[in-house]
Amino acid sequence: MKKIYIWGTGKGMSYITKNIDLKKVLILGLIDNDINKVGLKIGEYSIICPEQIKHDVDYIIISVMYTYSEIKKQLYAMNYSESKILCYFDKYDKNINYTTDFINHTLRICDLLEISEQKQKNRERNLE
Repeated sequence: MKKIYIWGTGKGMSYITKNIDLKKVLILGLIDNDINKVGLKIGEYSIICPEQIKHDVDYIIISVMYTYSEIKKQLYAMNYSESKILCYFDKYDKNINYTTDFINHTLRICDLLEISEQKQKNRERNLE
């Protein structure tokens, strides 16, 4: 079972928590930089600040669409390797170089989430 955190508390997080395969992952919590959210809960998941992340984690999934590059930089500064950071919305970034690494990254997310092809098409259509 993979241990993950989800960074963000908005629509992306809601989509991930509704579609994640809980047989494959244990969600350790939600992460947010907004100090006013820290200590609150969304459903069964507690919101923590970045400094509270336990380093014994398999992945941190960034569910934020527009500021994920800044969040990635923040995680790098906290000594998290790129292999542990999954950005859910990377494929919508026009500046991404679609390399083998990116494809492998996408496959890791799809492996954690139970996303049917139809759900994925609907999601892409709603974000365009």
